[in-house]
Order: sequence, then structure tokens, then C-alpha cells
Amino acid sequence: MSQVKDPRQNKTTAAAPLSLGKSIILIIILVFMVVGLFGGILFLIVNGAQQMGWPPIVYIVIFVVISGIFAWLVKRITDIVSGMSHVWFPEESDEEN
Repeated sequence: MSQVKDPRQNKTTAAAPLSLGKSIILIIILVFMVVGLFGGILFLIVNGAQQMGWPPIVYIVIFVVISGIFAWLVKRITDIVSGMSHVWFPEESDEEN
């Protein structure tokens, strides 16, 4: 019939945060991917605008909008890294002295 599972086997342990070196490498790879996507999207959209015969002011608007999205992504990455800095560099307390 049906077997009762041990509840202790269903528990998951919290994963340890990444080390500083692995996190830096991951961030570098992520930044290269984001910059590549930024350039690719910018190229495709501006190339399409050129083919449609739009005026050069549209190119500038496209660049500003995509740059804003890129800046937002960079800010999100720095927010994540600053949140993890407490794990890598714990603050010293006065209680130890």
C-alpha cells in the first residue's frame, strides 16, 4: 500500500552563498552578456530605423531609451552585489573586544 515518508528526508538545507571569487567571475560574465545584448539590440533597432527611412533624431531616441534600460540593469546588479557584501565582509562587532 502507500508508504509514509520520513519528514526529515524532505527538509532542504539552505544553500551557502557563493564565494567572493565565484561571484566576481559570475558578475563579469553577466556584464559581458548584458553589454552584448545592449549592443545587439541597439544595432538591430537602429538598422531597422535606417531601413524604414526614419530621421536621425529617432536614432538618438532609440539610443537614449535602450541606454536607460541598460543603466537600470546595471543598477540592479550593483544592488544585488551590495546586498551580498554583508555575507562576504561581515561587520565587526564591539562585543568581541
